[in-house]
Amino acid sequence: MTSSFTLDEETKNKISELTQKYSTTLAALLPALNLVQDKYGFIPPEVEPQIAELLNIYPIQVREVVSFYSLFYSQPIGHNRIYVCNNLSCCLEGSGKIIKHLKEKLKIQLNETTSDGKFSLYKSPCIGACEKAPAIIVNGKYHYNVTIEYIDKLLSELG
Repeated sequence: MTSSFTLDEETKNKISELTQKYSTTLAALLPALNLVQDKYGFIPPEVEPQIAELLNIYPIQVREVVSFYSLFYSQPIGHNRIYVCNNLSCCLEGSGKIIKHLKEKLKIQLNETTSDGKFSLYKSPCIGACEKAPAIIVNGKYHYNVTIEYIDKLLSELG
């Protein structure tokens, strides 16, 4: 079976260079995964064994890291990533309504991507912004005291 994703020579070389910067090859795993995700927009499962081979580690070690960290994606995601905080403070201030509105507006469920690939929606257990609840993160930028109206404006700006 041929893989639809194979690391190119440039990416392989960059991963090899990373191993020279760290005391162990395992320490280069996170930067290597970031490099691959930056290239593809996600970490294709087919490249995990390739990364393991370059770092001289077991493929399961790569899989464990990819599946543990919430900011590594093993499938294509939307251009715009929306994380809605769903911790107690945000829940009390209406994050449930924000999630419901986003699901209706985008016509997707949590952990899904719109058919046009523009948006992915996630629930986050806490983003550390309790004093400004409800809060969301969109493409790494925090938004505070979010309202339904603000969400509509933000979505139209993002496009």
